[in-house]
Amino acid sequence: KEEQNRLRRDEIEEQVRRIMGRAEQYVDATALDIGGTDPRTRFSLVFNELISRTYPHLGMLMDVSLTEADIERYIGMNADSLFGNDATSMSEMEQEVMSRIQSSQAEGVRPTVKTLVEHFNKRPYGWWDWATICILAMLYARGKIEVSRDSDILDGDQLVNALRNTHQQAQLLIDPQVEFTSSQFRNLKQFAVDFFSTPMSATE
Repeated sequence: KEEQNRLRRDEIEEQVRRIMGRAEQYVDATALDIGGTDPRTRFSLVFNELISRTYPHLGMLMDVSLTEADIERYIGMNADSLFGNDATSMSEMEQEVMSRIQSSQAEGVRPTVKTLVEHFNKRPYGWWDWATICILAMLYARGKIEVSRDSDILDGDQLVNALRNTHQQAQLLIDPQVEFTSSQFRNLKQFAVDFFSTPMSATE
């Protein structure tokens, strides 16, 4: 009986493989032209297509690995050491998060870490939680945002611990840094040159 059941199982598995290997596959009501007969390979290709269509902005993460362990590294570095010679040019993912923060501010809403994480979890992004938090850490390193809790601005280890604590993320408010005009920047730069008698190397 045990041998008969094993043979039946093998026959059923082979039938399923044949059926799945030639089955039509659809994503978003569109038939896919996927060759081959190996069901595992075909389904892998179908689900990759499903993910790319459901979360078209997932590619903004540029195949980078953003984990909880990276938060401290980003927070502890300034823009020049973190981003090198390209410290003034934000990546697409940073621009997207910064744009969301600014649009929330324009609507009279101060976003929290939690609301931003939830926003970028959904379509069309599909970003994992730590990815969004790491991008916030990058923006902090660039001096683009401030993070506060109970009206206290957080920095250093205090900020790292707060970002890692999922229970506190709803209380962490995100505010964009004040933007200055080019004339204000030029005046400040000239003052610094006059005061220190040395050219300014920083651009931010």
